[in-house]
Amino acid sequence: MTKQIKVIMISLVVTLIVLFGGYQGYQYFKIEKPIKDVIHAQKDISLTKIEADPEDTEVQLNVKPTYDFIDKFPEVSIQLDKNLGKGKWHITFTNPQSNKVEIAWHEMVFGVKEGLETGKYTLIQTTVKQISSKYHLHYQLYIDDQYVYLSLKDENKTWYQILPIKAVK
Repeated sequence: MTKQIKVIMISLVVTLIVLFGGYQGYQYFKIEKPIKDVIHAQKDISLTKIEADPEDTEVQLNVKPTYDFIDKFPEVSIQLDKNLGKGKWHITFTNPQSNKVEIAWHEMVFGVKEGLETGKYTLIQTTVKQISSKYHLHYQLYIDDQYVYLSLKDENKTWYQILPIKAVK
């Protein structure tokens, strides 16, 4: 009887090692490593944190003010979609924002999200332009078929946002 218990315990331990080792390997090779490779290929971007779960991977980045966000970051999105799957990731930026940028974003977020939901992308452009002018902020806006890329700059602080475009019904 004790020999059977030893065999069962060894089998249990080996099974747990294989399961947890496989999960950790998957997390590293299929999620963390591809993200790190894409981000490290970009100058002026540093990876702050990765939080992965089966539904969504959250990536936190810090972007230097010298980074050409609108011209270079759409390629990062394409690479992440290719490596992780479309819609399987979400990026937040840890760049500090000024009070003026925060207030402006809270005013424009409704118009931006309404434009995304209704498919009226010119509403996004109009809203961002109007409110940025009101607060004397420099903005850059780029819209492709999958994401809206927005940067708002107040003096030496630049704030970034990426919003996914969902299929409009």
